[in-house]
Amino acid sequence: MQKHLLSLLMKREASLLIHFTVFDHQEEDLPKKKEAEPVLVRLQRVSDARHLDDFSLIKTLRARMRESKEKSC
Repeated sequence: MQKHLLSLLMKREASLLIHFTVFDHQEEDLPKKKEAEPVLVRLQRVSDARHLDDFSLIKTLRARMRESKEKSC
């Protein structure tokens, strides 16, 4: 019985250790996240601007298709 309880306690401690390790890494990554946010926001704006206008998107796709057709011929 004692071995079983000891085993359960060790598993519980290991589980807690894993959770605390994950939490520590999350805390370390917060400054990196804050540093990367402006770049991600700019990339999202560029992406939105490119895909917002359907006409320009279709025009670009058609130009790519023509280029690939010319290369294959």
